[in-house]
Amino acid sequence: MPFRAASLGLLVCAATAGALGCSASTGQVTQHDTEEGRLLVIVTVDWEGRELDDANLAAMEELRGRFPEVPLVQFLNAAYYTKPGADPADTTARIQRGLLPIDELGLHVHGWKSLFETSGVTFRDTPTFWDEEARVTGCSFDCGHEVPISAYEVDEIEAVIRTSVDLLEAQGFGRATGFRAGGWMASDGVREALARQGFVTENSAVPAQLLSSEIGHLPLHAWVGETWPGITTTSQPYELAQAPLLEIPDNGALADYVDAAEMFALYETLRAQLEVDPRR
Repeated sequence: MPFRAASLGLLVCAATAGALGCSASTGQVTQHDTEEGRLLVIVTVDWEGRELDDANLAAMEELRGRFPEVPLVQFLNAAYYTKPGADPADTTARIQRGLLPIDELGLHVHGWKSLFETSGVTFRDTPTFWDEEARVTGCSFDCGHEVPISAYEVDEIEAVIRTSVDLLEAQGFGRATGFRAGGWMASDGVREALARQGFVTENSAVPAQLLSSEIGHLPLHAWVGETWPGITTTSQPYELAQAPLLEIPDNGALADYVDAAEMFALYETLRAQLEVDPRR
């Protein structure tokens, strides 16, 4: 089951009075002077790098039209620019259809062959998120979406991140400081590469339990559990020990796996916790 062209997610962060708040893409960390705590709900979009289909973009435009006051954290993917025959101006215009000025722009990376080869990295077609039967053995246009970037060496990952940031900055999207890995596969090596490139936040930690009904039988589910042990639906932002990054858990996962009712139930759980301890 492939990821959709763009995946909506939810993070719910409890900001303690006088303690750290969280901002998924810009990495802004704020102090709260009031005695009251608050919930910070962050709605995120993962741009998969596969295609910029008109129907998908129209759906994004409709969403933005219905909720123009809601900022999104948009994790953009530079692989749209490395596809064979890609038109940079047209690609930028299409991406812009899903953005508003109030949005925050971060970086999303999957293991696309075109992106990795543009970055000077030899493409690997294995392992895959799904199973060995799904392994790509030929690449007529572009492939590698299902190959975890954690399969690469730190220097290779850093090269891809550097290329991605440069491509997006050249197209007017600014220089990303927040990141989410494809399939949430931000291993220690990925985090080290991000720190080398000056990133401030990492946003891939996800509760494996939310994915079990959909992909519990596939390798990706086990890898998520190994990469993010102890992450739950109520996990809060924390400083990573391996790298100078703020980890902001994707504790509502993505709409590919969690429906609206489940996400709202998570919000209600955290709101109840806030009522018990109003300073948190």
